[in-house]
Amino acid sequence: AYRWLKLPVPDRFTPRDGGLGWTENVSNFIDAIIEDKEMVPNFQDGLDNLEVLDAVSMSAGKGSWVSLPFN
Repeated sequence: AYRWLKLPVPDRFTPRDGGLGWTENVSNFIDAIIEDKEMVPNFQDGLDNLEVLDAVSMSAGKGSWVSLPFN
């Protein structure tokens, strides 16, 4: 039997909006446009994350390790 435990989340990982998260992303996006700076996370961060998720899926399907990067 599984038992779910509520673990404390350090303040540095809690969104400033009280737990929604997406409003902070919108705020960061608007600030990046207004201040002409790079958005964080950026497209490359998303692409890298997607590559890891694809590797997890491929590894599970093959039942073995896969190497990164793919290219």
